[in-house]
Amino acid sequence: MMNLKGFQNLIKTPDFTTASNLEVLILEGCTKLVDIHLSIGVLKSLKLLNLRDYRSLRTLPTKIGMESLETLIPSGCSSLIRFPEINGKMERLSSLRKLKLRDCNLGEGDIPRDISCLSSLTDLGLSDCKMLKSLPELPSIKEVWIDGCSSLEVVPSPLICNPVYGATVKAISCFKLAENINALTLLEKHLKAFANSRKPFDIVKPGSEIPEWFGQQKSGSSIKIPQPINVRNDSQWIGVACCCIFVDDDASSEIISCNGSILYRNFQQATHKLYRDRSRGGKVKKCGIRIVYEKDLEEIKELQ
Repeated sequence: MMNLKGFQNLIKTPDFTTASNLEVLILEGCTKLVDIHLSIGVLKSLKLLNLRDYRSLRTLPTKIGMESLETLIPSGCSSLIRFPEINGKMERLSSLRKLKLRDCNLGEGDIPRDISCLSSLTDLGLSDCKMLKSLPELPSIKEVWIDGCSSLEVVPSPLICNPVYGATVKAISCFKLAENINALTLLEKHLKAFANSRKPFDIVKPGSEIPEWFGQQKSGSSIKIPQPINVRNDSQWIGVACCCIFVDDDASSEIISCNGSILYRNFQQATHKLYRDRSRGGKVKKCGIRIVYEKDLEEIKELQ
């Protein structure tokens, strides 16, 4: 193990070629260290590499082949130019479940297309990557955090969805993305692609109006509508879609959510809880709800 956390005066690392048994390398907060020796890419015994808040880091080896690597922490590497390609078999990673690349200065093409091979990945954090313009095809992910990716314009279509957990996309302050996509369109594509799974779908993005498709709307944070009779036995029923507008830090955002795994008996209580949990404590201005059937997907198309 080599723990160099907080070594403010460290300006370079040694050649790691002779450190073949190194399993843990911590370089967190080494603010003056600019480059890491290329030999780090062939540390076959390395299990954990912590680069958190290593803000001067510009490059990593173009290819890495750390066969034993299980944990990689590059959060806060705001000067990083490009994420390396995976060379050879890094079988312990394919098991990687969470990848957080917050504030890593990632730009167009910096996320390798083979990220889709990470079949166990459930959580992807790309917050504050302000130069990032598009996302490549992704594996079946549960949560994608792209808050503050102000240049982002394109996301995969149909949107990613984990067949076990559903999908949550948090895109606050992604104003260009909000201009190019419509949350209802994403909802439609999700429902068409994963209608049989009846798993939750949530998206949070900039917005100020509830689409008219949500026929039942009301000011405030709660709404109540009659429960349809025998809806669970209706083969055309897909789920319950909700939408709310909330204000946080003087910015207006919208949440659209669809859940087919449950049908609340008390919609007023359900939507109040939904907006309270997902608006991060912001003030809810308005909410809407709709019970979704297969025929409603065509209506979404007409609205576009």
